[in-house]
Amino acid sequence: MDFSGDDKKEYEALERDARSFYRDFKSKHDHELSRHYFKLSQKLMPMRVACAGGRIPIEDTAEGEAEDQEEEPSKKKKTPRKLSDFVFESKLRRLVEELQRVRQEDSSGM
Repeated sequence: MDFSGDDKKEYEALERDARSFYRDFKSKHDHELSRHYFKLSQKLMPMRVACAGGRIPIEDTAEGEAEDQEEEPSKKKKTPRKLSDFVFESKLRRLVEELQRVRQEDSSGM
């Protein structure tokens, strides 16, 4: 499915950010990329959310720095996730279009 309008622009920005993070990370940790698989895959999460539709979780810089420090899991404080103001709607719009098409083509009247 292709994104439309603002969804496409937002997705491309997310993709640029993920690529940039990967390149920077690889230049510093090339010999140990497999050890940081989870951290790298987390940078793909906004793109996954965009494809599914919805709001992107916003990374809190202070929280990210705290995670980089080797704290004991029991001492980490859970904070509510912040979400972006932008909502990806291309998938929802496409679904509604398909449902309307099916309704129009359905000869049984359901």
